[in-house]
Amino acid sequence: MNITRRSIAVLLSFCISFTSIHSQNQTGILLGDSLFEKSDWKKAIKAYEDALQIDNLNGTVWYRLGQAYENEKMYEQAIDAYKKGLEFKSALIPPVFMRTRLAKTYAISGDSTKSLDLLTDMVNNGGYGNYPDLDSSPEFKWMRSNPRFSGIVAKATTNAYPCISNPQNREFDFWVGEWNVFRRGTNYQVGKEKVEKASGGCLVIENWTAIGYPNEGKSMNFISPKTSKWEQVWMGSGGQYLNYYNGQYSDGAMRYEGDGLDKAGKKILFHLTYFNEGPNNLRQLLEQSLDEGKTWNTLYDFEYERKK
Repeated sequence: MNITRRSIAVLLSFCISFTSIHSQNQTGILLGDSLFEKSDWKKAIKAYEDALQIDNLNGTVWYRLGQAYENEKMYEQAIDAYKKGLEFKSALIPPVFMRTRLAKTYAISGDSTKSLDLLTDMVNNGGYGNYPDLDSSPEFKWMRSNPRFSGIVAKATTNAYPCISNPQNREFDFWVGEWNVFRRGTNYQVGKEKVEKASGGCLVIENWTAIGYPNEGKSMNFISPKTSKWEQVWMGSGGQYLNYYNGQYSDGAMRYEGDGLDKAGKKILFHLTYFNEGPNNLRQLLEQSLDEGKTWNTLYDFEYERKK
């Protein structure tokens, strides 16, 4: 390729010009940010507007400009700026932040329809789940009596805690509580137990303490994302680890399967069953089979009485 001195000079001139413009733009943005941090909204607006005259594709600057407009109660301009921010995107500001800010600006400008439309799309199609913000933000205060807004808050809550509204995740609720545990059919107490829900209702945690001998343990019960069935992982104070799987609730009982090896390395099968016997009673039965399920022997049979 034949590159002349003239073409090199033109290229150098272009690079110098581009560098100068970029430097000028960065200086304007930094000035705007400095004024923004000082809550000097009017001067920040001027600095950001000047920077956008040089480069109007910066989503972050559009978002900051929108916030400055909003603080100056220039709601129409703020709405346009947030839309530009969403259009050109930002490496620093997630789209959900921009959309939330836009919904709030619609609200404080008095346009409940556009605010509700945007929030509806966010909860239905974007998985938006920040219901505490919906409940507490002053921008939405005047819309909280609107049934449509109440529905949006409910949907956001479901997005944040999907297990709470999933009927399958509620199947083990009958086990939740504090219990005294006895050998079935006797008054001999073998332990006590506290069972709690955790992780937004996605997890049932068992806290076991034996009576009469040193033994305690915990189990985590959850719906496996791989099988869509209940699974239990148990760890006892003696180092005993057990895993039960294929848990299903039917006919008033949660039924697990399990397997392991005896000391000789022979496979053992387990059935672990929790019978729902009413609001204040349940039964836990553990059975094992040493002949691949042909016959089953009871390892323990416990009766639970809810503490009052």
